[in-house]
Amino acid sequence: MPDSNLTFWVNNLELFFSRFRFRLPHFLRMIRAICLDNKMVLCGNKGHFAHYPAHLCLLVVLRRLAYPCRFADLVHEFGIPSNRLCDIFHSTVDVIYKKYSKILDLETWVPFFEERILTTNSPQGSGAWLACMPEPGT
Repeated sequence: MPDSNLTFWVNNLELFFSRFRFRLPHFLRMIRAICLDNKMVLCGNKGHFAHYPAHLCLLVVLRRLAYPCRFADLVHEFGIPSNRLCDIFHSTVDVIYKKYSKILDLETWVPFFEERILTTNSPQGSGAWLACMPEPGT
């Protein structure tokens, strides 16, 4: 285990899955794959910075994205004030983006979304979102 804070989750695997939409072994594998095991993330702004364990930061991101919830809703779960949870979320997303954005190419994803959205019967299936997308090469 990267940190003793994850010990609770070892005994509550189904709760971990329901909260974060990842199985604990998959989460630990992801932490290793993106080279965040045993790392700290510098979070904050305007002179109020703090270091948090990377696995905690990623849990905040996953929890925020797993369900629609406000940072204030997560205070009880993480024991961290909502303004710090916001800092953790944004700092972690920034770290991941800066580290991996070079290997992401939006052009490779557009056909994937076009196929799925244009073939649905939902209002999103109208293709209107494509009008906001830049033309390739612009």
